[in-house]
Amino acid sequence: MRTLALLAALLTCNLSVSSSSNEDEVRAFGDPSIRKAIDARAHAVYDNTNKPDVQRIFLITWDNPLSLPDAVGTEASGAFVEGGAVARVVASVWTRHGKYSAEYYQGKNGLFLVYESFVFFENTAPRGAWHNFMGLPAWEGRTYFNEDHSVGYAEFRGKGAPLPGSKGARLNNQALRITALIQHKLRSTKAHP
Repeated sequence: MRTLALLAALLTCNLSVSSSSNEDEVRAFGDPSIRKAIDARAHAVYDNTNKPDVQRIFLITWDNPLSLPDAVGTEASGAFVEGGAVARVVASVWTRHGKYSAEYYQGKNGLFLVYESFVFFENTAPRGAWHNFMGLPAWEGRTYFNEDHSVGYAEFRGKGAPLPGSKGARLNNQALRITALIQHKLRSTKAHP
């Protein structure tokens, strides 16, 4: 019975999220109480991976590891922490509608946060689009993961943004593919200095 009540509450939340018409409003899914601890982990990773002695790998490829429609290449960088694990990956992909960017934060148990944004070309932006801090038409979102890799909390804003909480498996797969490419580049760089 308790499970049924929880499921009904989640469905009601999702229905109210999808019916929101104010694109400046943040649409959310899940338990926001997990955000504080995960944000602290992400800030620690960010600080550690921005130190001058951290190993970084950069790549530009025609491959489409993020599996975006109409992708025209991918640019990515990965920062490694002690032990050779990729802790933070930043990737950008140009499409015919604009530029998709994502930051993947990973720990020893896998992905724990993804920040995404999509900036539209002026002529492809939806009418009434939300504008980001640069004044460009865009959408953005953050997805926070539980230890079991399920979405614990997500928040998005802007027209064209995915429904919060709806892309957990896709984001995990993107992180695995882009991380594998960066690790491959690291191995080939070490083999051919």
